[in-house]
Amino acid sequence: MALEQIENSAPDGLLVVCASFEERRCREVVQRASGYKAKCTVVLNFNSSSGKSGSKKQEDSVIFLLDRLRLLDVRGIPRLISVDPYDFFGLWFLLTDELNRHGFGWGSMTATIDISCLTKVQMIFLLREILLTGALTKCRLVYTVPESYNRERGDKFSWLSVGYFDPVVFPIRAEYRATTSRRRVALALLGHEGQRTLTAWRHVDPDETILLFARSDNERMMEISRRENDFLIAHIGGDGHENFLNCNFLDIIGARDMVAERLRDIEEQGNVTLSFIPFGPKPMVVGALMAILEARRADVELVYPIPISYNPEYSGGAKDVFFFDFLG
Repeated sequence: MALEQIENSAPDGLLVVCASFEERRCREVVQRASGYKAKCTVVLNFNSSSGKSGSKKQEDSVIFLLDRLRLLDVRGIPRLISVDPYDFFGLWFLLTDELNRHGFGWGSMTATIDISCLTKVQMIFLLREILLTGALTKCRLVYTVPESYNRERGDKFSWLSVGYFDPVVFPIRAEYRATTSRRRVALALLGHEGQRTLTAWRHVDPDETILLFARSDNERMMEISRRENDFLIAHIGGDGHENFLNCNFLDIIGARDMVAERLRDIEEQGNVTLSFIPFGPKPMVVGALMAILEARRADVELVYPIPISYNPEYSGGAKDVFFFDFLG
């Protein structure tokens, strides 16, 4: 749902926002939060490389967010947490420690998390822990859509990220143990980073591929996504194929239901390792993650090519803000 103003009748237990070189995008939510309060407020700062220009933008965003959170924090003392962009265990530990310092922990608590500028790895593992541990009774996710992404093929300066090398594989769940040889299925979410998606897919070399394509009213953005991922779309046969799924890029529940239905068919065949390639829009990643965690007869891994650096002009402006009731 679109969000004009974020507010609450009683303070949340936790508010999490993320500083970024995407200045407008990471600041938009707190600028719409004049009627909002939380008992514990946190600014996340990831130590990623985006060059001198990007680092300066990120530092400025940290200062801005801390100043705004002083007005939203019940005690007026927000916390800054800095971790590496792939240190999800470190982030969970530091968040838990901060809640303990406030005199309460995970459990019967509400939270608001701005996922706009979280790295996908950090977002996936933070939400995984929340879902699997029952850490929250209610959680609202907030997402800011930028006005544009700086992505045009042929311009060497407009890549969203640079350097792909060998992907890192993160286990999401490894509970199910097959007794015979495994089939490997890739679930690839398609967006504007086709090179990273293709690098991950080639690393997996799957027996079967499922594609989830982001649909939106912005025809130019859809055309870029198709162009970026034309090889994979052609590989499975494109529109009309049972493994070509598409839903609105903001539809968490739609993405969850589509992926869940396809995974049920695959699980019936047994002995599956699912390789999750998450380079679609974050709401679709959330929906796919929910479906993945409901699948009980497949081991799941996250396949993630780590770039050398990100483009400091990754996105421009802030168009709309949306919120999703992730729990409760």
